[in-house]
Amino acid sequence: MNLVTVANFPLPQDAYVLKSRLEAEGIPYHMKDELTVQTDNFLSNAIGGVKLQVRPADIERVNAILAELDIQAEKPLPPEALFSKNRLTILAIGGSIIIGVFLYLYLSGSL
Repeated sequence: MNLVTVANFPLPQDAYVLKSRLEAEGIPYHMKDELTVQTDNFLSNAIGGVKLQVRPADIERVNAILAELDIQAEKPLPPEALFSKNRLTILAIGGSIIIGVFLYLYLSGSL
């Protein structure tokens, strides 16, 4: 199924009112990266938040619901902005730091 991202949310709970409304309206949707951000909130900025995706035929209905509920969701970023060189560098450095801390704690017997 071809889905289009219509809104981004920093955290999953920011999208739950809209999620409930879409279910009530019978509009199929997908919350991309919802579980990833639930697992580690700090990854939200690195991956572009939780993305609300709907079928292209439902975009107008969903935009009307967003306006009606006065939900201030971020506009979706283009794919090239999500994976820019700077973001990947920051993600790589952050991952290296986390692995380094884990190895230090493991090797020192703290874990």
